[in-house]
Amino acid sequence: MKPTPRKQIHGNALLEHLGLVREPMVKDSFSKMALLRSSRPRDHPGNRAWEHHHLAFAPHPPYKRAIPHADRAALPEGLLPVAADLKRTAAFTLRGGFNRRITMALPEFSMRGLLESGAHFGHQSHRWNPKMAPYIFGARNNIHIIDLAQTVPLLHQALKAVSDTVAKGGRVLLVGTKRQAQEAIADAAKRSAQYYINSRWLGGMLTNWKTVSASIQRLRKLDETLDTGAIGMTKKERLMLSRERDKLEKALGGIKDIGGIPDLIFVIDTNKEQLAIKEAQRLHIPVAAILDTNCDPDGITYPIPGNDDAGRAIGLYCDLMARAAIDGISRAQGSSGYDIGGAENPVAEVLADGEGPEATEDAFELLTAPRGAPDDLAKLPGVGPQIIKKLNDAGIFHYWQIAAMTNDDVAKIDRNLKLGGRIKRDNWVEQARSLSAG
Repeated sequence: MKPTPRKQIHGNALLEHLGLVREPMVKDSFSKMALLRSSRPRDHPGNRAWEHHHLAFAPHPPYKRAIPHADRAALPEGLLPVAADLKRTAAFTLRGGFNRRITMALPEFSMRGLLESGAHFGHQSHRWNPKMAPYIFGARNNIHIIDLAQTVPLLHQALKAVSDTVAKGGRVLLVGTKRQAQEAIADAAKRSAQYYINSRWLGGMLTNWKTVSASIQRLRKLDETLDTGAIGMTKKERLMLSRERDKLEKALGGIKDIGGIPDLIFVIDTNKEQLAIKEAQRLHIPVAAILDTNCDPDGITYPIPGNDDAGRAIGLYCDLMARAAIDGISRAQGSSGYDIGGAENPVAEVLADGEGPEATEDAFELLTAPRGAPDDLAKLPGVGPQIIKKLNDAGIFHYWQIAAMTNDDVAKIDRNLKLGGRIKRDNWVEQARSLSAG
């Protein structure tokens, strides 16, 4: 019999071509994966082709059914194929069959790794949230078992979203304030050059960014003051500043360099981080979250059914997210197609005479946050704490911003901040240029 052309093989035709039989699916509207089994001998070419495309076989333990619609009496006995490592080469996907190619090196994971980390254990059956019913496989010893056959593809989608966000230059915020997640969250964010909140979510951290950015500026100023030795202060004053800095560092240390609202949020334990999720929904920020059996999946853009209490499982999630972000960074750096570091004679950037790194800005712009440490604007004539606050609220933090002002910019800023002609009268532009050059 003439084989069916590859480009015409789709869906059931692909399964029949490989000698596979589709079993009845679970009768719930959320389940997207069909449970498959082989009807041919183990050494049949169709089975070898299946294994070649990165499908692993895992034993299927007998679980007691706890909820009616999750009863899987029609499950085949023996070994079930489950999605495994997704690599850069041709790989099996839930949609598109074997003809689709994965063009990114997302971190590899398997159902076996999730099982070993305890990601399949939920809470006691009487503590469940009915909205999580589609993601629950069954119950054993009065403990809900999470359906990892759905976790694998959903986790892959979340990793892909993280990688794509970072590759486009976006920022990812990792949120996990429960005790067992604090260290893993901070380590993953630092490894992947992203941002984190692991102490306490302050109300308005996203929706009231103006106030939060002011607190971040205060933290930067305290760091600068204490790093220089707090000259002229008494021992008690230095102690009070140290305590204030430690308090701000604990709450905002993970986001002091973020420079704006994140583009995606990864959350562990949605029940504990309800405020963060509500603020993200209000600002239309996508959320990827680990959902245990007692969580509410509503409002989560990328739900990941899994255990959010086990330390090993949390460590696995954070490690995968960090590696996905690193993959996005590497894709962004390699998008130009030219390896500057590998060149025999790298091109050197030449600065104009008398200009430093901070003076390379040739156009005036307002910033949402300072680039590095803010300059001491009090050195300008006639500038006090109130005027500094006005300038910072308007987005002016550095000398080079004032030095780049044109006459139109001076008139506009003076009018908006109601400075009464102070910028031109006190000659701020020339003073800022001399301070930038010095």
